[in-house]
Amino acid sequence: MKITLTSLSAVAGLCLASQSALAVPVYSLQTIGLYDAEFTRYDGYQYSRPTQANANGYVAGRTNRYGSFSVGYNGQAAWIYNGINTTRIGLTGEEFTSSNNRQYSSAFWINNNGYVAGLSALRGGDNRNGWGAWLYNGNSTVRIGLVDNIHRSLSGQTTKVIGLSDSGYVIGTSIRRPRSFSIIPPSGQSAWLYDGSNTRNIGLTDAEHTGLININSTDDYRYSEVTRLNNAGQAIGRSVRLNGAVTEDAIGYSAWLYSGGTTTRIGLTGAGYTRDDDYKSSEALFLNEAGQTVGYSDRYTGSSSLGRNAWSYKDGITRIIGLTDAIHTRDDGYQYSLISGLNQRGSAIGSSWRYSGSDRSGSSAWIYKGGNTIEIGLTGPLYTNRLGLSTNYAVYLNEADQVAGRAGRYDGAVNGQSTWFYSGKSTVEIGLYDAEHTSELGTKRNDIIKMNEAGKVLGKANRYNGTTAYQDQTLGQSIWLYNPGPGVTTRIGLTGMTYMRDDGYAFNSADKLNAASQVAGYAKRFEGGSADLGQTVWFYDTSTGTTYFNDFSIRPSDGYAFSTAEFLGEDGLMLGYYELFDASSSLLGNRAFAFTIEDGFFDLGQQISGDLASFDWEYLAQTFSADLTGSIVGTGKLSGVDGQAVYLLSETSAVPLPAAVWLFGSGLLGLLGIAKRNNRRPAPA
Repeated sequence: MKITLTSLSAVAGLCLASQSALAVPVYSLQTIGLYDAEFTRYDGYQYSRPTQANANGYVAGRTNRYGSFSVGYNGQAAWIYNGINTTRIGLTGEEFTSSNNRQYSSAFWINNNGYVAGLSALRGGDNRNGWGAWLYNGNSTVRIGLVDNIHRSLSGQTTKVIGLSDSGYVIGTSIRRPRSFSIIPPSGQSAWLYDGSNTRNIGLTDAEHTGLININSTDDYRYSEVTRLNNAGQAIGRSVRLNGAVTEDAIGYSAWLYSGGTTTRIGLTGAGYTRDDDYKSSEALFLNEAGQTVGYSDRYTGSSSLGRNAWSYKDGITRIIGLTDAIHTRDDGYQYSLISGLNQRGSAIGSSWRYSGSDRSGSSAWIYKGGNTIEIGLTGPLYTNRLGLSTNYAVYLNEADQVAGRAGRYDGAVNGQSTWFYSGKSTVEIGLYDAEHTSELGTKRNDIIKMNEAGKVLGKANRYNGTTAYQDQTLGQSIWLYNPGPGVTTRIGLTGMTYMRDDGYAFNSADKLNAASQVAGYAKRFEGGSADLGQTVWFYDTSTGTTYFNDFSIRPSDGYAFSTAEFLGEDGLMLGYYELFDASSSLLGNRAFAFTIEDGFFDLGQQISGDLASFDWEYLAQTFSADLTGSIVGTGKLSGVDGQAVYLLSETSAVPLPAAVWLFGSGLLGLLGIAKRNNRRPAPA
C-alpha cells in the first residue's frame, strides 16, 4: 500500500491578475416552469422548482398553485421542459380537483426519452382521497395503475409509482379497496406494471397468496410489492403468503419475477426452507438487464430458524450463492448471507456470517462470478481480534467485477476499521493509516463513500493525531481517493490554518465522484480559531493531482465564507452556490457558480449574454443539474417577484473573463487551472 499527499493548501494555479486570460462561457437564459395567473399569489409571489432532469435536456418540476386571498396556497402542478417549451403534465380533471379548485401533482421519475411518471391527488388532496398514477409519454398524460372496482372505494384509491424505465415501462402499487371511513377496510395491495398500453396486475394471486381481511370477513386479502424494473419490462417483487388465513396469520413472503406477461415464483422453497407450520420467506433484491435476479430465502429445521441463503435466478435455474462451508456454518447448521450488489455481467457481492462452534465470529465478504463464490476482503492477524472475530463487508461492485469494502481492524484489543479494494484477483488495504489518522490507543478508522467504473474508490478517514479514539471525540475527517492502477491512496481536500480549528480539528467531506475520477467536496473553515467560519468548496482532478478551490465572498466582519457543490457532471462540470456578502457584512443571499478546469470558477449570473435584468432576472441562487451539452438548470429570483423561479442556461460563446469579475469585495479567489478552452465541452462517450 502506497500513500501520497497532494499539496493541499497551495497548488500551481493562477493569481487574480492572470484570470483575465481565461475564456469562460457566455449563456443565454430561459425561464422554465409555470408563471401565469394560476401560479401567482395575490401578492405576486411565485414558486417553482426542478425535481427531475435527464442527460438529454429534459427537466421536470413543480410549481405552486394559488387561489383567492382567502384560499392562498392551492396545491401544485407538475411540468416538463422538453428543450423548447414548458408543458403542464399530471391529472387535472374533475376527479383530481377539489370543490375549491385545489389540484396537486408531483413528478417523481424521468427517463432519457423525456417520459415522466408521477402522482396526482384525488379531489385535489382534500379529505385524504388518495392518489392517481400517471405517465407523460411525450405527447400527453395517461392515467396508469389499477383503477378497477377492486382497487377503488367510495373515497377513491391510493397508488404509488415505484420506477420508470428508459423503454417506458412503469411499476407501482395500488391499495385494494382503500378505507372509506370504516365501511370498507383495505384488503391489501396489488403490484402493477404499465407496458405503454395497459396496466397489468403482477405479483402472485393464487390461493397460497390469498387470505381474508379478518376472521369475520368473507372479503379476500392479497398483498404484493414491486421493487425493481429493467428495460425489457421485467420486474421483481414479493407477495405475502396466506393460504386462506387472515392477515395476522401470514406465513411468509414469496419472491417473484414478472417477465413477458407471466409472474414466476422464484427463490428456494424446498424442505430446508419451510418451517413446520409451513412458514417460508424469500425476497428478490436486485435485477439486471439480462433478467438475472438475486435474493435470499430463510432456512428452517422444524420450528427453528437456520438463517438464510443467498441465491441467483436466471432462465429457470436457481443457484445458492454466498459462503456455506464449515467456517460459515454454526454447529447446529445455521447459515446467514447478505447481498449488496449485482452487475450487468451477472456477478453479485455480499457477505456471509462466520462461526466458531456455536459462536458467531464475524462475517466474510464474497463475490459470485462465473458460477463460483469467491471469498474476498482482508484476513490475517491485523483483521482478526484475540477471540477470532473477523468482519468483512462488500459495499460496491462495478462492471469490471472490482469490489470496494470494509473490514474490522484490530490492533491488539483496539477496534477500528479498514477499507479494501478487490481487483478481480486479489484484495489490498486502502485508505489513510498514518499518525494523523491514528488515536492514542492505536485506533484507525476508514470508510467507503463511492467507487466508479474505473475502479477509483472515494473514502474518508477519521483524524485523531494521537488523541482519544471515541467517535465523537475525533479531530475531524480526511478525504482520500484510491487509484488501482499504481495502487496509490491519495489524500485530497484542503489543509492549512484556514481549515484548522485551534484544537487541531479539521474536516473535509465529499460525496461526488465522476467517471473521470474527479471529486467535488468541501472543507470547513476556522482560520485557526474556535469559531465555525463556514466552508470552502473544492474540486480534485486525478489526472494532474490538482485541487482547485474558491471562497468567492468572505464576510468582512469575521472572515466567514460558505460555498458548496451541488452537481458534478461526467464531463468535469461542477455546479454549486456560495453566500454573497456586501461590504457591511450583510448577507445578500445565495449565488450560483460553475467550475471546469478549462474555465475556472465563475459566477453564473455574471456570464449571461447581455445581463440578468434583460431577461427579467434579479439573481441566480442555486444549481440543480446540467445535460450533455453543458446547459445548466437551477433556481433563483425573478426581478420584482418574491419567491423562486427555475432557469435554464444554454452556452452561446466563450469570452475572456475580466479579473474584476472576481473581486466580490472578498479577497481570496482560489486557484484555477491553465488550459486552453475548447468551444464546447465534449459529451462523455
